[in-house]
Amino acid sequence: MRCPICAAQHSRVVDTRIVLRWRQRRHTCPACGHRWSPLEVPLTESLRIKIRRARRGDISSTKST
Repeated sequence: MRCPICAAQHSRVVDTRIVLRWRQRRHTCPACGHRWSPLEVPLTESLRIKIRRARRGDISSTKST
C-alpha cells in the first residue's frame, strides 16, 4: 500500500484487527515512519434485483440500462 504522506510504494503491516465484519490493518511506512489504519470493508457476495413478472437477475456492471 502506498504511503499517504511520502508516496513510498511499500508499507509494512504491523497489526491486524477484525472490527465487526471489517478488517483494520495498521501500516507503517519504512521511508518516513508515518503510521495509518485504513478500514477494509468486505464486498457483498452479489446484488440481486427483482425484475417484472417475478424474474430474478444479477446486477452486472457491464449492462447498460
